[in-house]
Amino acid sequence: MKINQRRLERIRKTVANRQLDFTVVMEHFTDLHNMGAVLRSCEAVGIQNVHLIPHPESGRKRNVKLGKRTSAGARKWLNVFTHDNIDECFEYLRPKYQQILCTSLSGPSKSVYETDLTLRTAVILGNEKLGVSERAVQLSDGNLLIPMMGMMESLNVSVACSVILFEGMRQRLAAGKYSDELGPDKTSLYEDYLERHRSRYKGKKSKSMQ
Repeated sequence: MKINQRRLERIRKTVANRQLDFTVVMEHFTDLHNMGAVLRSCEAVGIQNVHLIPHPESGRKRNVKLGKRTSAGARKWLNVFTHDNIDECFEYLRPKYQQILCTSLSGPSKSVYETDLTLRTAVILGNEKLGVSERAVQLSDGNLLIPMMGMMESLNVSVACSVILFEGMRQRLAAGKYSDELGPDKTSLYEDYLERHRSRYKGKKSKSMQ
């Protein structure tokens, strides 16, 4: 199926700007809208890989559906990896990232604006009510803080994610980590995106014919 030149160029630039060394982990989220908002922010700043540790309660574990309604279309362009627990997730992340940072409200922390997010970085976001787990704090290399000037001590988790990710994008833009040039390390991802586009178009065409 032929793709028009304008769409091809959009896909090429998107893939070229993907930040393969920047990722987010959603630990024990329970709100699908928060998940969807996090996915949209990830897609917007060029993150490709996102990690999910489902809530441990039976009935939630590995039954999370991140469809079009919750992610507004962002999900189909991202790779979402699911892990059974935080230890398994860290075992996967540790060889790939220079720093794994959590977002706990307790303990020593460093402002996101004073943290080098141009490094290979994974950010752990915790449950909406309980925050990140104690185990995640123990395993992390540090704790990110978003400075608050009002009476409230924290932001909604999806809003906090956006603040962190867009600060990361600001730093990475300044460091020249975004480029419209499609490097050899992203060739296979480009081909994958073309296939995702074709699959999406076929799906729409099939529905229109029903």
